[in-house]
Amino acid sequence: MGTIRLETQVVGDIATILLKGSIDEDADFKELSELEAKVYEFDFENVDMLNSCGIRGWISFVEKIPDSKKVIYKNCPQIVIEQISMVFGFIKEGALIESFYAPYFCSSCD
Repeated sequence: MGTIRLETQVVGDIATILLKGSIDEDADFKELSELEAKVYEFDFENVDMLNSCGIRGWISFVEKIPDSKKVIYKNCPQIVIEQISMVFGFIKEGALIESFYAPYFCSSCD
């Protein structure tokens, strides 16, 4: 899918940000820094790849979100959950993981 594409919708005090593509060295989150919202909802459903440079950029952005803002992570695929588990700072302290996807194995079916 290429580098990250951001689709932002602000309704009232809630900014919903759909992330699509790859969080890589070309990912730029500057436009999100200018959002005027009390709640940030990040929807990761269409993120298909992350690399170390992209993760560094993401953490740098997340650190700049004021503590007074509420941060919600939605539709996190396995690759995002793995980074949340391994990389300190990928998820802002106090943020909420609303939903995530996890692999399922059924010994009868698989």
